[in-house]
Amino acid sequence: MNVKKSPWSKVNRVFWWIAAVAIGTMAITTTADVLYRWVMGGAIGPVYSLCETLMAVMVWSALAPTQEENGHIGVTIFTSRLKGKTKAVFEIIALLICIIFFALIFWKTLEDGIWAYGVKTFRYGDYYRFPTWWARLYVPVGTLAMIGQLVFETINNFKVVFSGSKNDEAGVLNAGKEEV
Repeated sequence: MNVKKSPWSKVNRVFWWIAAVAIGTMAITTTADVLYRWVMGGAIGPVYSLCETLMAVMVWSALAPTQEENGHIGVTIFTSRLKGKTKAVFEIIALLICIIFFALIFWKTLEDGIWAYGVKTFRYGDYYRFPTWWARLYVPVGTLAMIGQLVFETINNFKVVFSGSKNDEAGVLNAGKEEV
């Protein structure tokens, strides 16, 4: 199957790297904290807060790239036997619902992120104040990337619906997705 890559593919690659760095940082700092507890009997202060905020970065960075690669679990009981234009119509309906859902998430998390930045939210520690506002501002960034990916997939499905052939699947029902 001729698969077109999303114009978001380069952006998605950046988001993959951000997620990878977040996971690596969490693994290294958590390991260092465990070893420090074992050897010294105490914790490295901001590790818990850092890992908590990096989890948000990791999850919201991986949304759009995971969608592009079809790396998530999908429920296809209703569409698994459909082909061509019929399948594309169902995909369009599902994608539009997802776009609306993520647009609402974007709006609400943007409001929250702007508020968090305005008051400079942080978490108290014994000897530190760990800033958390940046992670709250990052959520709408990841959501916006997901909306971009969903829009690209919707456009490709519209191309399938309005193409001349009844069974035209070469246009790509979903970018980067191949069925087994």
